[in-house]
Amino acid sequence: MKKGKNIEVEKKYVIDAQDSLLFHKVRTEFSDFMKNFKAGDIKVKDSADDYFDTDSGDLYRQNIILRIRKDKKRNRITIKKDIPDETGGSAGQLARFEYEKEIDSEKIEDNWELLIIYCTELTERFQPKDFHTVIRVEKKREKILFSQDEFSVEAAFDSVTYVNLKNNVSKKEYQIELELKSDYAHRDRLKTVTDEMEKRYEFLKPNYESKYKRAVNLTCI
Repeated sequence: MKKGKNIEVEKKYVIDAQDSLLFHKVRTEFSDFMKNFKAGDIKVKDSADDYFDTDSGDLYRQNIILRIRKDKKRNRITIKKDIPDETGGSAGQLARFEYEKEIDSEKIEDNWELLIIYCTELTERFQPKDFHTVIRVEKKREKILFSQDEFSVEAAFDSVTYVNLKNNVSKKEYQIELELKSDYAHRDRLKTVTDEMEKRYEFLKPNYESKYKRAVNLTCI
């Protein structure tokens, strides 16, 4: 499990729900596409992510993620936010600060000290009572790690359902994420992989939104 603070670098793609055959085509062919890499074991996991925001949508507007992820093994809180452009990824990659920690309580007030450390722009303006769960993302994920020399990339194939907890609107889609798992300096090698992937699967649509922003936009908060 990823622990503590780092910079997350990834490239994401979306496939509409009605195009499930295209999604499964990439999923089943991907190991062959990455045949020059050492492949790890395929891992499958279901999870439910609750995303928090204020009534005014302050986190949405600032592109800040405050999430609690629940699966069968543990609960984790995650904070994600933009980093300065000069340290960002290259050519369409998403590069964000990320802090993640296993937690005992799902209440924001019980995790407030973490927000004070890693998201002072929020804690200086708001109190725990100002944050509410607004979006739930239910996800079935299949992931596999590919390595070559010191470079490693994790491919994740997600069946995603966005649930708006304010209006009960839900939307489904598929996503493919390629996330850099080796040193940040290898982000150009990630670009090489995604460029080749986009040439092979021209129907893939890059997605530059977080799951939270995408959920909000698709379900019309």
